[in-house]
Amino acid sequence: MERSIQEKRAWILESNGRPVSRTAFNTLFTEAVQVGGVWTPPELRNRGYARAVVAHSLLDARRKGASTAILFTPEDNHPAQKAYEALGFMKIGNYHLLFLKSPMEFFPSSAENFNQ
Repeated sequence: MERSIQEKRAWILESNGRPVSRTAFNTLFTEAVQVGGVWTPPELRNRGYARAVVAHSLLDARRKGASTAILFTPEDNHPAQKAYEALGFMKIGNYHLLFLKSPMEFFPSSAENFNQ
């Protein structure tokens, strides 16, 4: 968290001096950002805090030249999806994580077969 604050890629929303929500950019380029680390304490959810802090971070990114933002959220996290849609995000696909039991070896010659 300290590193992301120093790099100016994290935002914390406060209400009456109390942190109520946070967001960060997992990845950022001049033209695009990846939103991540959005979190609000369970007892403070459904009050628009996450939507507000994400919106502010995106405005900052736009001022710095970003025109694209992407984020990932679980399929069953409907409140988050609703908040992100209210900010202009739209679903473009499904993504999944794959955890390997052991590292895969990469053979450059096999990459050619991938593209066929």
